[in-house]
Amino acid sequence: LAVKPVDQFISGWQAWQRDPQPLAILGGGVAGVEMALALADQVPQLALFCGEPLLAGHCAGLRMRAWGHLRMRRVQVREHCPISRIDGNCLISGEASVWRGNRLLLASGAQALPWIAASGLSCDGDGFVHTAPTLQSHSHPQVFAVGDCASLPGVRKSGLYSMRQVPVLAANLSAALRGGALRDYKTHGQRPLLLASGDGGALLGWHQWSAGGQLYGRCKDYFDRAFVKRHRLER
Repeated sequence: LAVKPVDQFISGWQAWQRDPQPLAILGGGVAGVEMALALADQVPQLALFCGEPLLAGHCAGLRMRAWGHLRMRRVQVREHCPISRIDGNCLISGEASVWRGNRLLLASGAQALPWIAASGLSCDGDGFVHTAPTLQSHSHPQVFAVGDCASLPGVRKSGLYSMRQVPVLAANLSAALRGGALRDYKTHGQRPLLLASGDGGALLGWHQWSAGGQLYGRCKDYFDRAFVKRHRLER
C-alpha cells in the first residue's frame, strides 16, 4: 500500500484495521517517520526500513529526537538496509531476507515516472528532468518542469517547494509566449521543518537546532490547515 494517492491509502488502511497484523514501512524520510509514529500503536509490530540513515540530510538533533520517539513506540528501525526487491511476503536486502509479513507501506519519497526518461528530455541519474533556475529543461528550453518531476539544485521534492515555484512558473510561461525575459527561481534558504510525532506534538528541525513538544504540534496543525485553506479549490 502506497502513502499516495491519499484516498487510496485511507481506504486501504481502513481495510487493514479490521484485521491488525505486523507492518513494515519502506522509507526513512519525513513521510516514513511520521507514518511510523502515527501507526505504531495500531499494529502488533512495526518495522521501519531506511536505505540511508534515518532522516538523512536533516540535523543530528532532529534525528536523535526521532530515534527516541520511535524507540518509545517500539518501532524496529533498520538503517542502511536498502530493499532490493519484494519476493512474495519477504523483503530482500541484497540477497538476504530481512522481514516477512503480509503488509508493507511504501513511503520511499518521490519516484520519477518512466516516461520522463523515455521522452528524450535531459534527466539526472534518478530520472528527474534537469532544469535551469528559469524552470526550463536544459535540453528542451520550450519545456518547463517543476515539482516532483524536476531536478533543481537546492530544491527538495516537497509540496511546499513546488508551491513556491508556481509564481515564477506562471511569470515565465507568460514571458516565453510574449518573447520577454525570464525570471530565475531563487531558493529561500533552509526552512524550519515540523515533523508530527504521532502524539499531538511535533519535532522541530532548523539548521543545527532542534526541539519538540505539544506547542510545536499546535503550530504544525495551524500551518497545515492554513496551507490547505489557502490552496483549496472552491466549488
